[in-house]
Amino acid sequence: SVALGVGYGYNWTPNEGRLLLHASLRPTVNVFTRMDYKAYDWVHDAEGNVVRQEMPRINELAPLYDHKMKLDLGGVARVAAVWSITDQWVAGAHAEYTLRDNRNSRNYRMYNSRLHVNAFLGLRLLRDRRR
Repeated sequence: SVALGVGYGYNWTPNEGRLLLHASLRPTVNVFTRMDYKAYDWVHDAEGNVVRQEMPRINELAPLYDHKMKLDLGGVARVAAVWSITDQWVAGAHAEYTLRDNRNSRNYRMYNSRLHVNAFLGLRLLRDRRR
């Protein structure tokens, strides 16, 4: 898909810079979407091995094969927190939520949403000599 969006992000450091909190939001308008699907099943081949086989397409899902220009809404939201444990060590977490609204006919609509959550521990290799 091709999407256009403008967003806003904000960083806040409440306690002399040891903690950084971040939040951002970017709503998007999808101007082109290509949707397709494939269905698979696990079957036994002639030698008895389990293999993945593509299943035939289902006529009821024909609207999924649509390729057209249309306007659909979506967006990305992010939140993060980073804690400076010492002058060398940092720890944090980041979460990102993505939403896409795909519609290919009057009778079919699919929301695709995804949530990613990451945590990290980092080590600063170079010290800031300006302090």
